[in-house]
Amino acid sequence: MEKAKNLVDIYLNHKEEVDILVDEGALFLLSFLSFTGPITEEKLLSELEMSKEGSRSYLDAFKKISFIKMGKKDQITLTPFGRRFLRSLKLSGDKIKRTEKEKLYEVIRPVPTSH
Repeated sequence: MEKAKNLVDIYLNHKEEVDILVDEGALFLLSFLSFTGPITEEKLLSELEMSKEGSRSYLDAFKKISFIKMGKKDQITLTPFGRRFLRSLKLSGDKIKRTEKEKLYEVIRPVPTSH
């Protein structure tokens, strides 16, 4: 029973971090950042057609748990810890071949076709 209490305490003390790690939208965004490499928030929002408010909670949470950092020229960059986390879930774009990345990107942002 003591272990269960410890797990509950850990969860309560890190609820925000745990919740973000099981959020599909957060995992998608983190994977997308792995795919794109360093990117400005403006470009990220444009690519994903997200609102700043919609991305802010994710990005703030990622910073808090050290998955991302702001790099040169205000570019969002995955930290080694963030990359390691994605690799543990097999969601990292690091080992995807370029052609597979291009296919993935087409799934994320399909090219419109005229009918």
